Amino acid sequence: MAHFGGRGHAGYAHLDEGPSAPSPNHPPNYSPSQRYEPMRGAPPVPLPPSASETELADIAYHPAYAQSQQAHGQGLGITSPTNPFSSPFDRTRRPSVPRVPVGASPTSPQPQSPPSFSRQQSAGNVQFDAQRSYDTIFNKDSGHPSRESPTSPNHLSAQPQARSNWDNTSITTQSHRSVREDEQDPGCPSTKNIFQQRVDWLAGTILVLSVFSTLFSGAYVVIAISAPRYGSRIRSDGGGMLPSTASTLSALFAKMIELSFVTVFVSFLGQVLSRRAFIKNGRGITLSELSFRSWIMQPGTLITHLESVRYGALTFLGLISLTACIIAMLYTTASDALVAPILKYDMDRMLVLHGRVSTSYANIERAKDLCATPIDRLSDINPSDPTANEAGRSCLGVSMAGNAYHNVAQFYGNWSQLAKSGLGTSVQKDRPRAPAMLYDNTTVLGSWVENRNKSADSARWKRRVVNITLAMPHTGIFQAARDPVNGILQPESLGGLGQYFISASLPSPSVNVICAGLTLNETKPFALYNSYWTDGVMQNFTGPPANTTENSTAVDELFGFGPPPLGIGLKRPIFKAIPGDWNTLVNTSYFDSMSFLIGKLRVTADPPNPFPYDLCAIKSTLYPSCSTRYHSSMSGGEIESVCGVPNDKLRYDTSNSSAPKNEHQKDFASFSDTVLTSLSLGTGDVNANASNSRILTNLIPTGNESNPSLPSSAEAIAVMLGGALLDAARDSPFIHYWNYSTTVTKLDKPQMQGFNATLRQQQYASGGNQSWERGFHIVLILVFLTNLFCLVYLALGVFMRRGIVTDFTEPQNMFALTINSPRSDRLAGSCGGGPEKDQFAVPWFVKVDDHDHVYIAEAEMPPGYVPSVARRRTRHNMTIQGSPLMKSYTELSRKRQSIL
Repeated sequence: MAHFGGRGHAGYAHLDEGPSAPSPNHPPNYSPSQRYEPMRGAPPVPLPPSASETELADIAYHPAYAQSQQAHGQGLGITSPTNPFSSPFDRTRRPSVPRVPVGASPTSPQPQSPPSFSRQQSAGNVQFDAQRSYDTIFNKDSGHPSRESPTSPNHLSAQPQARSNWDNTSITTQSHRSVREDEQDPGCPSTKNIFQQRVDWLAGTILVLSVFSTLFSGAYVVIAISAPRYGSRIRSDGGGMLPSTASTLSALFAKMIELSFVTVFVSFLGQVLSRRAFIKNGRGITLSELSFRSWIMQPGTLITHLESVRYGALTFLGLISLTACIIAMLYTTASDALVAPILKYDMDRMLVLHGRVSTSYANIERAKDLCATPIDRLSDINPSDPTANEAGRSCLGVSMAGNAYHNVAQFYGNWSQLAKSGLGTSVQKDRPRAPAMLYDNTTVLGSWVENRNKSADSARWKRRVVNITLAMPHTGIFQAARDPVNGILQPESLGGLGQYFISASLPSPSVNVICAGLTLNETKPFALYNSYWTDGVMQNFTGPPANTTENSTAVDELFGFGPPPLGIGLKRPIFKAIPGDWNTLVNTSYFDSMSFLIGKLRVTADPPNPFPYDLCAIKSTLYPSCSTRYHSSMSGGEIESVCGVPNDKLRYDTSNSSAPKNEHQKDFASFSDTVLTSLSLGTGDVNANASNSRILTNLIPTGNESNPSLPSSAEAIAVMLGGALLDAARDSPFIHYWNYSTTVTKLDKPQMQGFNATLRQQQYASGGNQSWERGFHIVLILVFLTNLFCLVYLALGVFMRRGIVTDFTEPQNMFALTINSPRSDRLAGSCGGGPEKDQFAVPWFVKVDDHDHVYIAEAEMPPGYVPSVARRRTRHNMTIQGSPLMKSYTELSRKRQSIL
């Protein structure tokens, strides 16, 4: 198919140089070295819309048309093949296309191959009668191609021989740039310099983005490594930044760093490859290296264009680009893992917590005042003691009884499950722990301490003896953990998600219960009115009544009754009567640091239990060999006493080695009496058969060993008093004694007191939460180092050099460069489906000729190519050899090759 106009554009005619002047019977042949150009000044040739392609080709290639063009003084635009100014574009050739005459019959002569010509042949002078040729081709009146019949003398078919010869001539065309006969072709002289100005929007923007990406990626590295904890600066209850806002800002800046990093690195690649392409003695650039840009901006091309990876990934710059691609993809993920604030536990840290102290331990009057009751104190006055707070006492009794009922019921339930499972034990420290509840949302667990050998004690005293001690945690830790002075973030401050653990060096309020078996006769010294109940009937002992606390008993040495050497000076308790089966009595008039309870188990065993009665002494101490632990969460909390751990550095006796171990707290007797009375454990004098009394007496051991499936009565009493221990320690000192004025037991203004503790809390922090996330440090560090390297490189290009060069890896710049460059034999066949295999490794160079024409060419110039060195002036009448662009090219092309 014939082409109408150079490169497919109307107004260009492909003209070949022939050996002789054309004639109607011998169409001209033009040398492949000659080029085409628009015929400037020639009259426009109106073409009919219905004209076929063959007719258009006939018009364009007809000798008469060329003559008409020459008649207007424009010439044919033919240059000699020996022209010294020929450009590298002269080397490309289009294949010859045989032409078939319109309407040719099967017997028409076959197309003949055109004669071959060398580049040394000169152009012939073609002259025609322009007017006649024009009239022959075009209709004078209409200006359109003639549509006359074949018999018309003016129609082309009137010259069949000429037409046949013309149509059967193979026409060789070439894609050359036009050169007018009166001036040399300057190619595509660039209007701008290769170097960009230092004060330029593009250079300034790239530099600003590089600085931003470097600084913020460096900040992210510091944050990820240092893993700062934000404490109250990020919280959900006000007073700081909301967690959602902090997370959004972290993700926003991470995305900005990622985008700026990609932009800066792509600019860096463009500068490296563009500068390398100008180096004459360098290795040039390849298509695989040009694809580095796509790796960064479209990582999927690593999979879809594997050949470019094959040829480019193993180079130094390719490895850098591949690494940049990977870290750019992973940067947001790395930021979310190591920089974004998340809730995490910190390490245990030692500190001194402070709490408020306002009363001594077991101050019953303070407890009465704090008990919330609608009864006014003045409306409930005891006539025998008008100053007594009867409303508070009644309120406290109900409150303590409620806690005791709840605690002992849960304790019985735990034992029931253990008995059914058959997993009980006789070892005291491993038996079910004493439960309690604080402020309705905090579970409290006590610990069994002073694990004595019951068999040895029973053998020593020749009777059944149970001696247990229950240590409960100090409730002051709850108040101190919430005191703003300590700055501990509460779960509600972290959207209900936070938690913390505190281990504190505090004395543990404890209760010691000693129960000893007695016979009926041995209970007589404890009977105030010398009476006892048996089978529901009140009976009297023989002999005088025991109406004094000086009576000697069989358990004086065991309980410390009486003076030394047997006792320790304690007075003996007395009861109104000795209770009957399944009943108990409490001594409420004995205020000498202890409370006493006596109960009777109905003897049904055979042989009968020789000690059916159980006398229990109750006293409280501040146990020093324990620490207190508190775990708080939104769903509640848990406080427990941790006792008997040898290496526990927070045991109270470690912080205060002078703390006594068995110093009785006398004031607790008022608490224990209130609890036991409120639980109806003191109704045995009337044989009331209270439920608590019946359960408690059924727990009296029948032997000298602990029952692995059943708690003892002493354990049950201790659990009932566990809640009273918590109330007794409320607002009390964090040491084992009252260290304020001895004349008062409560303070009008609470005082701050400190104690040693460790804190492990959740708060918003950076640095990751899992050990495997630490691997993302590599991503953050590599992004920062790459940013820093790019910043130095680009800053040197802007300030130390003449500026940045035009980035020819950008699509628009590469398109403008290649459209004005010669075709390549090395990329033959790639125009339709793209390059393949070793075409990705073809080196290319960007060159500038003497006319400031910038083009890209292969590393090896084609045979016969002679650089144009004789041109002196351009269309702009500018001296070429000293042009700014040529100086820039000369400077860049002399650079030595770098590792990039």
